[in-house]
This record gives sequence, structure tokens and C-alpha cells, in this order.
Amino acid sequence: MTSPQDPIYRIPKYSNQLRLKPAELIHLNYAVPGFSQDTLIQSFFEVARKKSTHNRIVRFKYRLGTEIKRLSFEIATGIYVPAIPHTFKRWCSCGQKYRKIVAPSVADLIVQWTLYKRLYPIIDATLIDTNFGCRRQGGYQKAAFKTTEFLREMPEDAWYLQIDISKYYYSIQKDILYSFLKCYNISRPDLMMLELFLREHPIAPGSILAQLFGLVYLNEFDHHVINVLGHKRYIRYVDDMIFICKNKQEARYLLNYVTKYFKVNLKLCLSHWKYNPIKSGIDFCGYINYRNVRLLRKRSKKAFSKSLRERDWDALESRLAHAIYTANYSNLIKRLKLALEQDKYLYNPPTPPNHILKRIYDWDVTHSFSL
Repeated sequence: MTSPQDPIYRIPKYSNQLRLKPAELIHLNYAVPGFSQDTLIQSFFEVARKKSTHNRIVRFKYRLGTEIKRLSFEIATGIYVPAIPHTFKRWCSCGQKYRKIVAPSVADLIVQWTLYKRLYPIIDATLIDTNFGCRRQGGYQKAAFKTTEFLREMPEDAWYLQIDISKYYYSIQKDILYSFLKCYNISRPDLMMLELFLREHPIAPGSILAQLFGLVYLNEFDHHVINVLGHKRYIRYVDDMIFICKNKQEARYLLNYVTKYFKVNLKLCLSHWKYNPIKSGIDFCGYINYRNVRLLRKRSKKAFSKSLRERDWDALESRLAHAIYTANYSNLIKRLKLALEQDKYLYNPPTPPNHILKRIYDWDVTHSFSL
């Protein structure tokens, strides 16, 4: 039996007349543009696609019709209030630190995903081409490829500036963000719903709207760098930025300019920064990027070794997929083949899955042609 304290159990709370039983709620058919019951049901199945075994998803699906009716009624009558999200910390292997994760309730996830589907095309059309974070046509590998492309366009004595924003999502100023959101062609109901989430929820990783807010908050800065400063070789992945500069003086100037711009206009500060010659390599998006080669980080190679010792096939697949466009990939495949050869002498050897064997086969075919 679900208790009223359960964040999934959503009851209108402003009037006793609105405290309807589920049987009575089934006969209601309230809806507002963009939040019809059919739209909310479709959003639920899209949200639950990769979370179908989660307990809260299973409980919500068990009473899907009642909950969708209730959620649509709350939105239509203006009494919808997001529930208090569940917060926890999770270790981030990329940043090598714990991150605070905010997990909204299932009903809030449905509303957020409905908003995201409608607003993402509007916002994505205004973003620069070298912004690769949290985008459908982006990704860290495309950001690494673009970095290599810019490095090859510059002379060998060029420099680069790399900056990272301190606690980016937690540092977003909601009043500044809302002023940016009003500049987009967003309908009034959607804008009011965004304002409601800004007021009731913190901006933190774990929320799909946080990704959207992160894109919007630095979008004006991205255009300022390219159109006002005229710096064309600029790449951003969420809060990690790379500026390819002609010399050390330009890198210093950009560092001072960006620091002041963030402090005055966006109320942000930098967690760390560095400027070095490009021949020393750029540690960006999980790779060490050079003009003519791309290498893995040391901790990525250590993680591969650990997964290989433990025969963790899923982790190995992830490490190999990450390394496929690097100069280290052939060495990793050779080590994997050697480990599998040694396993044959065991009494009960572990059996690698087909996707691992396919990677070895594809490498063998490519290597035979290269010979």
C-alpha cells in the first residue's frame, strides 16, 4: 500500500474538494496544450525505456492510468508542484570525485521530458557548432576530433588555453538563466513550467532540464567568443573549454578576459586553468590530443588493466569503445588476445561474449589488410 508520503503518490493539496479518489479521478479529462494525457503517457514510456526494472518505475506503471489522470489534472488546474527530489552522491570516474546527483520523482521526470522534447529543437538551433556537450549530434569523441582538426590548422609553436568552471550546474544563477530563457521563442505555458522547476528544484546533474539549462546559460558567451572576440578555434564540452591560440600572449589575454566576463556577467568562477604549447598535448575529453596522434590517459589504461584482470567483459567493451580512435587501441587488443590465449589452459576458462570476439576479429581483419 502506497502512503501519501511517497513522492509518486501525488494528491492535490490546496482544497479538500480536489482530494479525489483514484476511481473518481479516472473520469476526469483535463488537459492543457502540450500536456495532454496521450503526450504524458508517451513521455512515460520514453523515460522508462532504460529504467524498466527500477522499483519506482514499476510502481508507477502499475497504476499508470490513475497517475497520468492525476498529473494531467494537476497541471490543467494550476496546482502542480514538483516533489522534493531524491539526492545522493555518486563517484565520477571522469572527474575523479563524488558528484551530487538529483533524482526527480517519476511524475516530475515525465513533465521534464515532455518539456525537453519540445524545447530542445528551439535551443539547439541557436547553439554554435563547436559546442559538443549534452547535444544529440555532439559527444566527447566529436569534441576530440574537432580539437585535432584545429591543432592541425595551427603552426607547431601555437599555444592553447584550457579552462574549467567550478561547480558549473550548482553555480548557475536562476535569475540570469530565466532572463536568457525569455529570449527564446518559448510558449507561455512552457515558460511558466520552467519557472516552476527553477523555483522548486536545484539545478544539478541528474535532471534532464539541467542539461538544457547548461546549454542556455553559456550560449551567449559562446557567441561572444566567436562573433565579438573573433576567436574561431574555440571548443566547449559542458563546462570544459579549449581556446587554440597563436602564442602565449593571446592565451594570457583570453584568460584574463574570460575570467572577468564570467565574474561580471554570469557570476561564475574557474576551478582550474592552464595554457601550454600545443606540442605538449591537450588533455581533453578523456584523451591526450596531439596534432598527429591521440592517446589514452594513464588512468584509462589502468582501468583497462583492472577490467582485464577481473574479466569484466562489459567494462572491457566500454574501455575498448573509448580507445578505438587512439594509437593505444592495437596494444589493448593484443593484450586481450594474449589473456584469452592464456585462459585456454585453465580448467574452467571464462567465455568472452560475442561483442568482445567481434572486436578482436575486426582488428585482425584490419591488421591483415594493413600488412
